[in-house]
Amino acid sequence: MAINLAVKVKAEDISPSVVKVSPASVKIQSEGMCFREIVVHLPTGVTAAMLNERTDMFEKVQSDVRTALHTMDRLVIIAADGSWLAEAWVAAATSKTVALSIGRIVKLESKTAGLFSDGKYAVRYNAGSYDVERISDGLVIASGLGSEGIAAQVVRAQYAKKV
Repeated sequence: MAINLAVKVKAEDISPSVVKVSPASVKIQSEGMCFREIVVHLPTGVTAAMLNERTDMFEKVQSDVRTALHTMDRLVIIAADGSWLAEAWVAAATSKTVALSIGRIVKLESKTAGLFSDGKYAVRYNAGSYDVERISDGLVIASGLGSEGIAAQVVRAQYAKKV
């Protein structure tokens, strides 16, 4: 199901330092003779509207020769909370900017709804993996966990065991 690019948050309302995509969040799915297919996990706070408005958000990616995007690369761009993805092509790329041609935006079932929480610790979805966060101060106890079940086990391990 396609969604509209109109979003509640304007691109200029978010600091440019927040919207820089890390080279570590760029994964090459396949590399062919004519183009590459690449998966990009966006940082928190990036909206669909920013994909066209912020050509500099890929500056860190472009500075790394292993992850730099090239014209005609096909991208699957996934929101940090997993609620939408964009299919796009790189229309133009320089050493600091990337211009995208967005094919479509697809709304997905949110991966953040109904995650495990016991009132003291909460499981959070974070760009393809799960984190355990202490609710009182927001401290991330564990990150990069493969499933919600593993994250729930980490929460249970935070409590002392009866001997």
